[in-house]
Amino acid sequence: MKSFLNPDSPIMSFFGLIFDFIWLNVLTLLLCLPIITAGASITAMYAGLIRMIRGNDTKLTQHFFHDFKVNFKKSTLLWLIFLAFGIILYLEFGLVRQMKDGTGSLLRIMLLVVAVFILAASSTTFMMQSHFENTVAATLRNGFTLVLARFPIVLISTLIEVFFLYFLFHYPVQMIFLFIGCGFTFPAYLEVLLMNRTLWKLEGKDPDEEKKRLKRGDDSWLQSEK
Repeated sequence: MKSFLNPDSPIMSFFGLIFDFIWLNVLTLLLCLPIITAGASITAMYAGLIRMIRGNDTKLTQHFFHDFKVNFKKSTLLWLIFLAFGIILYLEFGLVRQMKDGTGSLLRIMLLVVAVFILAASSTTFMMQSHFENTVAATLRNGFTLVLARFPIVLISTLIEVFFLYFLFHYPVQMIFLFIGCGFTFPAYLEVLLMNRTLWKLEGKDPDEEKKRLKRGDDSWLQSEK
């Protein structure tokens, strides 16, 4: 029993990770509610997930609000760009929905593909914003490039995100608690987990060496985060 209650035991570490996972999702959701702050909130979430995957971040809340603050301006500009994309696509869907022939069906499929691509690009763009210092234009370009370079990985996390959103809108009562618990963090966690090697390479680091360093318990990378 004593070993089970030990904070450093694998069981307690696992439950601590689950709690951080859920708490990060709640923070992200709450700061997305004003709408205009959604970009900064999602950026802070990605920064937190990278820390969770690469080491034991014991200051999750403090780091979240720090990342939210330092990325607010650029993340908000990026968010407004993707929001504009979303509004345009929504209006286009409304027009195409009125077309009942084969052309309308083809256009709906094309718009759906574009919508999934834009959603995927938004996730990679905010992930890049959370981890690299760059201009808004360069971050946007790198986000779209990363989708093309790692399309299968990004597609998996994006489809999971679409899955959550689809069932949330169709079954809100059944899905609301699941969404509050991991609706944001679960798809993003999978994406960051699969993208971690790519991020290390973009940092100019050897992924295998970084894994060995983490196993040694070296968390000095936390001190070098932006």
